[in-house]
Amino acid sequence: MVVFLAEVEDIPDMGIVNSGNAEARSSQRAAGYSKSGNTLVTNLPQGKYKMTARFYSPTSAGGTYKFYTGYREIWATTTGNSNATDADTEVVLANSDNEILLGQTGYTAAVDFIYIQSLGTPTAEELAAAQEADYNANHRTVTITDAGYATYCSDIALDFTSVTGLTAYIATVSGEKVSFTEITRIPVETGVLLKGAAKDYDVAAANTTDDVSENKFVGVLEKTVVGSGAFVLYKDDTHPIGFYKTNNDNFEVGAHTAYLPASIATSRAFIAIDNTASGISEVNTTQNTGAIYNLNGVRVEKATKGLYIINGKKVLK
Repeated sequence: MVVFLAEVEDIPDMGIVNSGNAEARSSQRAAGYSKSGNTLVTNLPQGKYKMTARFYSPTSAGGTYKFYTGYREIWATTTGNSNATDADTEVVLANSDNEILLGQTGYTAAVDFIYIQSLGTPTAEELAAAQEADYNANHRTVTITDAGYATYCSDIALDFTSVTGLTAYIATVSGEKVSFTEITRIPVETGVLLKGAAKDYDVAAANTTDDVSENKFVGVLEKTVVGSGAFVLYKDDTHPIGFYKTNNDNFEVGAHTAYLPASIATSRAFIAIDNTASGISEVNTTQNTGAIYNLNGVRVEKATKGLYIINGKKVLK
């Protein structure tokens, strides 16, 4: 039984290709493509389906076309030339309501038509596998060490509202101040600072996200050379937790982490994280004489006896 049939150019929010070879090779003389991100094709209930589509690439470079439900990729195919290519796949959907989304990489054209047939009820094993795949695609495990803080960058949008004991912050700058401000729903590829007890946390995908346009964290999904001058989160037995300026042109940060760019505080070597009753407070980014932090990263009025961070340097009083 066919449960969905559409010319892609007739699906709302799709881009339209109706010139050159696309006009000659496509039914109804046009094809469609996802203009940005993933575009909704249809909604389907739980079940087993066969999806069929005709894909078209206007150049020999081809393109990769992907279908998703949530963040789970359920079908991907690549065209390698300018001819139309028919392809199909079987898919098991586990939720009661599943958004089928189309995304693509490479050249932004085009899919001619899509039709989906119902293959009936999936077996218990098929359904369990689909449920596990959905869960894994729509959740991420975040680890906090004994340091109590970590930077993070996710390949999917995340929702922290229901995660007990874990808080996410973005970094903003106003004049000479850096502020670490709590955020609950972070967009994909957004750098954040996390605070929590040492353990692993399970965080679900977010359907909507908060505004992060003022965020100064730079998030990375792969190991990345950030060079000299960037601020990275660091702590050891002699250094309090905070953001330290690198002095190595080849300094590399790990995958799924974040850092602060050198431009955030050009005259400073250290940005403390102040532990206060409210969590995290503003810190001064200028090289002011008398800016003193103890080994817990808390700014103090004056140094008495002991080791302090003064203007980004360790000083023994």
